[in-house]
Amino acid sequence: MSDIDWVSMQIEQSPGSARQARSPSLIRTTSFRLAACGAILASLGAGLVFLVIYYGTAGAMVRTLDRQIGNEAAEIVDPGEILRTAVAMEAVREAQSEVVHGTFVTLIDPQGHVVATNLADPSRMQGWSWHNLIVMHPASHIMTTRNLGIRLADGGLLVVGEDATALVELRQRLVRSFFIGFSILLALGLGAGIVLGQNAVSRIKDINATLESIMGGDFSRRLTRSSYRNELDDLAVSVNLMLDRIEFLMENLRQVGNEIAHDLRSPLARLREGLELAQLGNDETLSRSVIPWAISETDSILAVC
Repeated sequence: MSDIDWVSMQIEQSPGSARQARSPSLIRTTSFRLAACGAILASLGAGLVFLVIYYGTAGAMVRTLDRQIGNEAAEIVDPGEILRTAVAMEAVREAQSEVVHGTFVTLIDPQGHVVATNLADPSRMQGWSWHNLIVMHPASHIMTTRNLGIRLADGGLLVVGEDATALVELRQRLVRSFFIGFSILLALGLGAGIVLGQNAVSRIKDINATLESIMGGDFSRRLTRSSYRNELDDLAVSVNLMLDRIEFLMENLRQVGNEIAHDLRSPLARLREGLELAQLGNDETLSRSVIPWAISETDSILAVC
């Protein structure tokens, strides 16, 4: 067995053979991980931008609506005035006659009975609150109101509200638009990661197949390079140069082995011939003289090695 065949056999039997890495995982590729990280970071950035826009627009609209409701409530109930339900009745009726469309005023007595309202299902909450109710005309739909409930001196409740349906719908559109954009951005990023990762996996499979052929003894094989000149192409250049050097050294080793075998063939043949003659001969003197000669031939063989 030649030295090259022995080296190939040892590589083939090695537990670290390239066959163990023949099928790299897509999610473990650098391309996929970089694309996925980029998509996640971009999505997080989009989320921060959405929060700024959301609270900058919807929050400002809610504050404006609250100021409007507060002003309307102040026209009915003076903040410094101690007002009871019976006294507030006149002010509420006057306000109901003057309010524009979308403004709602409700008065509830201490026993919890609604004594005045322009809503079918008014809010009964004290302080700031949101309230949903079903409106049948002109078409059945859900209306959302923003309300301020003020507790009166005798335990009654004055509730002033504004129609906030458009504001709620705007907030829902913003949230829906964000999730749609977020999903598209994340899908594009992951899709790019899958495409790039598949390309990397294909290149790695080709590299593993070539290395297996080389370890099997085909030293003429070389790693292929693409036209993109990426890091795998740079690695292929370095590996190909290393393989050229290894092939050159193996060829030199083969030539040296052939020369050594040629140099050993003649003295070994003479040694064998002399020993056979000494074995066949009956002359004891000849046999004794063959021993120093055999030692000399052996020394010459050892000198070659």
